[in-house]
Amino acid sequence: MRLVEGTRLYMPVLIAIAGGLRRGEILTLRGQDIDLESGSAIITRSLEQTTEGLRLKQPETERGRRTVVFPRYTLDALRIHRKEQATRWLALGPA
Repeated sequence: MRLVEGTRLYMPVLIAIAGGLRRGEILTLRGQDIDLESGSAIITRSLEQTTEGLRLKQPETERGRRTVVFPRYTLDALRIHRKEQATRWLALGPA
């Protein structure tokens, strides 16, 4: 984890390790899928690479559609990440 700390890869790697998510699931995870109060994320889709390009897909099994509960250190990092994102969005302005 220390290798990616402070980089753009930190959150995806942390989510992968802490929640056991696959790459395609992490890439489709949205802020609204994560509930910081309950400490969980709902996994309902994944990104798949095909010969035509990338496409969103639903999990193939019921086990693929799941709720993942994150440990506290991941939730703390997600809260900080959301604040940093909001700051960056405000700095970009309305355009």
